Amino acid sequence: MNPICPNCGVELDANMQACPLCNYADFDNPPKSDQVVSIPEIPQKSKTLSDYVSLTPVQKRKLFWEVSAIILISGIIVTLMIDFVSAKGITW
Repeated sequence: MNPICPNCGVELDANMQACPLCNYADFDNPPKSDQVVSIPEIPQKSKTLSDYVSLTPVQKRKLFWEVSAIILISGIIVTLMIDFVSAKGITW
């Protein structure tokens, strides 16, 4: 049976030194019921318009064609599904 983190209850592998969820590492002294170890914040970079501005012209063109292809394929799929559901088959 694998050990369980005393702080958050996640099942751990036998060779883990710290909990991957809450980063709790002191398994010999489990926290008291009113003591909770805080989860460290992971910095995340937000995607903004400035990320698009920093792209090269080739990357912008590639992104344009990828988005255009996704929109076109989505429209085709939706049209086929509507035709299939309403006419019980593809009629065109």
